Amino acid sequence: MLAGNSLIRAKRVGQNITSSSNISCLGTFSIIEPSNSYIGKISVEKENVEMALVTQIGTSLTKLNIYKSEDNNPFSLWQTINFTGGTLNLVDNQVKVHSKNYSYYFTTEGNCTGLIFDSSQICKTILLKVNMQSLGNQDLAWNNYSLFKKNTEKQEILLINTPNANKSSPWNIVNSLTPSIVVVEDKNVFSTSMQQLCYCVRAVENPINQFYRRQDTSYSNIECVTADPIVFFPNAIQINGFNTVFFPEGIFLDYEKSSFQIFNRWGQLLYETNDIKKGWDGKLENGEYVEEDIYAYRASIIGINGKQLTFDGTITVLK
Repeated sequence: MLAGNSLIRAKRVGQNITSSSNISCLGTFSIIEPSNSYIGKISVEKENVEMALVTQIGTSLTKLNIYKSEDNNPFSLWQTINFTGGTLNLVDNQVKVHSKNYSYYFTTEGNCTGLIFDSSQICKTILLKVNMQSLGNQDLAWNNYSLFKKNTEKQEILLINTPNANKSSPWNIVNSLTPSIVVVEDKNVFSTSMQQLCYCVRAVENPINQFYRRQDTSYSNIECVTADPIVFFPNAIQINGFNTVFFPEGIFLDYEKSSFQIFNRWGQLLYETNDIKKGWDGKLENGEYVEEDIYAYRASIIGINGKQLTFDGTITVLK
């Protein structure tokens, strides 16, 4: 279609005064309006929001106007993009996916200024909140994702041990739920190999049918919980024996931020380290071993969750 915008402008003789009519759009061929434009998905991917905007091909479409709302506030124009049809994939990185919801919709527009064809549905990101009541008792709450074009088939609770996961990561599906459920209690427990529990909610669209040849998924933000540090200290080491090194062990420890010190019975500092995995082998700074005796330690242990614990105790050195 060839189209153009026209108006009539009158000018007063001898003066720089004009008056303009309304704008009229004329085309040499009929306008083919796109219909059934829709959002395939709005999904969180790490710290961003991904979206797929679906429109018809072979119409008079020339651009998309995409609108955005934060936490149910009024919509405002986010982007206008020249586009002639098909599927447009976009990423919004101006978001805070761990604390806010984001809603989007778009309108389709033709060559003529202000010629709006149709509008998509409004879709909102899934915002997940996780609260650990106690070890093995995590409460999850989120808003459901119900505006797939073919509606939601199911929701899945996903679990992994890293906040750096993405939609291609090897998630464990711990629960499959109906679309209406938005609160669940999870009883998964920690292990020494899983020092944090990281959750995500995945909404799955109903399967492909003869009218809609795509099946989409929408992911929530990833939220992790961890417990307070649990730490154990040996009470003795034996130089040239079986247990030759003193160091704390445990789970939920931030080894890079934890430290400990060793003192003799008169309070003199003999050894300190910020590498608690290396530990203390009973040596002084000059490389000589200490005498067989009881020594004091003070440890500052930092948990993965940021909690700091201080421990005081004694260690017996045997020869």
